[in-house]
Amino acid sequence: MKQITTDNYDFAKLRKMDSLYVDKTRYVWELVNSATSVYFFSRPRRFGKSLLVSTLKAYFQGRKELFKGLDIECLADSEAWEEWPVIHLDMALASSFGSLEETKEALRSYMAKVANAFEMPFQANDSAAGIFYLLIESLHKKSGKQVVILIDEYDKPILDALHTPYISDTVRIMQDFYQVVKSCIEKERFVFITGVSKFAHTSLFSGMNNPTDISQDTRFATMLGYTEEEFQHYFTEYIDIAVRRLNMNRNAFIQKMKAWYDGFRFTPNAAHVFNPVSVGMFFQYYKFRNYWYTTGTPSFLIKQMRKNPFKLEEYTKEWMSSMVIDKFDTTSLNPLALALQTGYLTISDVREEDYGEFFKYDFPNEEIRMSWYDDMLKLVSPNYMELSASRMKFFNGIESGNIDQIMNVFQALFAGVSKENIGNIHEGYYRNMMYMLLTAFGVDTQAEVQVAGGRLDLMAKAFNQVFVFELKVSRTGEEKDVDKLLEQGLQQIKQNGYTEKYKMGNLEIHAISVVFENKHHRLLAWKSE
Repeated sequence: MKQITTDNYDFAKLRKMDSLYVDKTRYVWELVNSATSVYFFSRPRRFGKSLLVSTLKAYFQGRKELFKGLDIECLADSEAWEEWPVIHLDMALASSFGSLEETKEALRSYMAKVANAFEMPFQANDSAAGIFYLLIESLHKKSGKQVVILIDEYDKPILDALHTPYISDTVRIMQDFYQVVKSCIEKERFVFITGVSKFAHTSLFSGMNNPTDISQDTRFATMLGYTEEEFQHYFTEYIDIAVRRLNMNRNAFIQKMKAWYDGFRFTPNAAHVFNPVSVGMFFQYYKFRNYWYTTGTPSFLIKQMRKNPFKLEEYTKEWMSSMVIDKFDTTSLNPLALALQTGYLTISDVREEDYGEFFKYDFPNEEIRMSWYDDMLKLVSPNYMELSASRMKFFNGIESGNIDQIMNVFQALFAGVSKENIGNIHEGYYRNMMYMLLTAFGVDTQAEVQVAGGRLDLMAKAFNQVFVFELKVSRTGEEKDVDKLLEQGLQQIKQNGYTEKYKMGNLEIHAISVVFENKHHRLLAWKSE
C-alpha cells in the first residue's frame, strides 16, 4: 500500500519514494501544449499548488522517468521531453514580517541565492528585480532557449505586509519585480504563477501581456483537490481500513467524508473536490477532526477580521454577482472575495441572467465551518481551552434561561481580550466584539438590525430564545452613570419596539441592556427584562 504524505510537495521526491500520487498530469499536458504561455492560477492554502508547480518543473526539466505510468506518458511523444532552463521561485521564502527594509532585503537575498544556484554573477548593488532580469537574460543566452518561469505563492510578500504601514511600498516593490516577467516575455517559453489571491493593482495583472487566469476555467476546475471518483479510486485501500476501524459501511463513510472535507467548487457547474491535505491527515489518524484549522488558516484573514469583523453567513443568503470574486485591492479588501479566495466560502449555486451571472455561496463543508468559528474565537483570546469551556457555560446559561450566567461568560472573555493596538474605542468596537463572540459560539446573530422604531445593536437567536441587546458606553464607570445607562438601554428597547418583530412564534424574548467602561475596556454591568 502506497504511503500518504501531507508535507512533501516535491514531485521528484514523491515519485522516487513511491508515495501515493493522484494523477493530475493530463492537466499538465494541456497547460504546456496550449497556445497560451503565461498562466495565473489561484487556490486556497494547502491545496496542492506547490506540488503542481514542482510537477511542471520536472516536466520542463525533461525528467521523463518520473512520469512513468502516469497519464502524460501516453499523451507525450519522445520529442515532448525537451529540457528547458527553469527558474522556480517560491515567494514564501522571499517574504519577511519585519520592516520595509527587511522586506526588501529578504527579496533580494532570496534572488541572490537563486542566482548563485545557477552560478550567475551579479553586482552587490543589484536589486532583486535587477537580479531576476539578469538571470533570465543569462539563462536564455547560455542555453540558446527560452526560459520557463514558475512562481509559487506570488502574493506572500504582499499578504505579509497587508496590515502594515508600508503595504503600499511593498506593492510597489513587487510591481517592479513582477514587471520583469512582462519585459522579458520574448525570452520566456512558459510562465506559471500561483497564489491565494488576485490583487487588482499589481503590475502582474495590468497592461499588456496579462497572464491568462485559469482559476475559474472549467477545464482546470478539478486540477487541484480530489473529485469523489479520484478519492474512491486512489484511496480505496485506506477506505477499507477506515470502514473497519470505524465500524461503518462504505457508503456511509464516504458520505461522512464528503460532509467533512469535500464541497470545494471553484468554477460554476464543476465537480466538487476534497481538500487534499485534510484527506491525507484523516488517513493518518482515522478521526473526523478539523485539520484545516491547524494547517490552512491564513494569518492575514485573522488580522483583517480583527480590523473589520464580518459574518460569512450573511453572504450565503443572497445571490451575488460573479464579478465580486475576481480580485481585490490592498487598499479596500472585499470580505466576500477574501473569504472565497482563502477557501472559507465556495460556490453553492449558479444562476444565469441576461444581465449577468450570479452565484450563491456557502461553507464548503463541516471542517471549514468549524474553522471559521474557531478563527472568530482566536480573535478574542489565544487560550482555546478557556474559550471552549466558556462556550459550554454560555449554552448552559441559554438552556436554563440564566441571563447572568450568559453575561458572566462575556464579562470574563472581555477581561481577557488584549488591549494592545485597540486605538479609539467607541460603541461599535464593543458591538463587533460581542458579535464575533456570539457568531464564534455558533449562534445566529445579526448586528445593527433595522426595525420600524430604529436600529437595534445586536440580536441573537438560540434554540427557542431571542436576545435583543442594547449597548452603552460609560466614560466614567461610576455607579450612578452605569445605572442610568442601564435604564436608558432598556427604555430604548421598549420605546423603539426592538422586540416586536420577534414576537411571532413561540419564542422567549430577552431584552438586555449592557454597559461597557471605556477606560479599561471592560463589560461593567447588564440588566434584563
